[in-house]
Amino acid sequence: DDLLNKFDKSEFNDENLILTEAHNIQENLRDKLRVSLHKKDWLVFGNKLSPKNKDVIKLYDSFKKQFFLKAIPNKKYVFLEEIDKEILKRVFLKYSIFSEKFSKLYQSILSGWACWVILDKDNFEWILNVEPIDPFDQIKELLSSNNTIFLSSLRKDIFVRKSLENHNIKINSALNFKSSFLEKQILIYSPKKEMLPNNPLFVESIIDKCVKYSYFCKGVSTFLSDENDLKINLATNLASIYGAKVLLEEYKPLDDQLICSSFDWWIKNCELFPIPNQIFIPILPFPNMGEPINQITVSYLNKKSKDWFKEFILPETLQKIERAVFTLRKNSGKLIILDGRITKRDWGRKIIQMIQPQKEISCLFPF
Repeated sequence: DDLLNKFDKSEFNDENLILTEAHNIQENLRDKLRVSLHKKDWLVFGNKLSPKNKDVIKLYDSFKKQFFLKAIPNKKYVFLEEIDKEILKRVFLKYSIFSEKFSKLYQSILSGWACWVILDKDNFEWILNVEPIDPFDQIKELLSSNNTIFLSSLRKDIFVRKSLENHNIKINSALNFKSSFLEKQILIYSPKKEMLPNNPLFVESIIDKCVKYSYFCKGVSTFLSDENDLKINLATNLASIYGAKVLLEEYKPLDDQLICSSFDWWIKNCELFPIPNQIFIPILPFPNMGEPINQITVSYLNKKSKDWFKEFILPETLQKIERAVFTLRKNSGKLIILDGRITKRDWGRKIIQMIQPQKEISCLFPF
């Protein structure tokens, strides 16, 4: 926040900048730049009973009717059509002198940012969300006019390098530093005849295999899934056998435990636990296409005739896996990937090759 604010005010040049968590830069930029407009934000005049406020709230209510008419069952969001954006732009421009947030929203929509509406069906209200599709585009001038060092915990930060290249920002050099410990090979097991996630029997099969493999596991085992139903279902089945040894996104100081969690939770909390002997990935952590920003990003790349899978889905997935399994280099732990796509798709092989140092094994247990 401080960096962007200072640059906006002074546009400094030739400074030396060090970004210490480059692997989080996309998420950090979106958090910083995102604008959410709630009902209370429509009261742009000091006196709530002001006639002008009543006029603005009428606009809010008219949009509310329109958005709820477009609502699809089981979805809490709707996308804006071009005519909706034009009307909102006129409203925000008209009242921008009274509201800094209206001014920001006008500029954001004018710049082609992603925008969608979250529907609060319990209270019959709506919230406008606006954020950049390409966060790097918002700091292009900052990076071009200053000397920047990117530090990332990832071995090869595909996202940062690709984003810089897309904006014609030259990378002078890339250095890989050794770890502070002697790295050991991650043992990777990926069965060749696993089901694909679109198979109706996939979830049942995956849970059955995880339960069976757990019989022979020693020490700490981690089961990672961003599919919430699969994660809870798996934790329930394991808990029916192992009881209190099974942890669902919680920490307990145990030497022998089975942890079920999302990738993000594990990445944030893995240093609390002993180094796992094995990490199971039942299904690959592709970006959730139920999230509006991901749908809009894919649509945006399609319009630019770009390969949205290679440009967006694959780098995001690789980055998440890399950050989740790095501790296995300390003890030569096992990484078990049970998603059939890892062996049946060319890009699946690329994911395995990106995990270094590694050794693929043909069976999980010696017997």
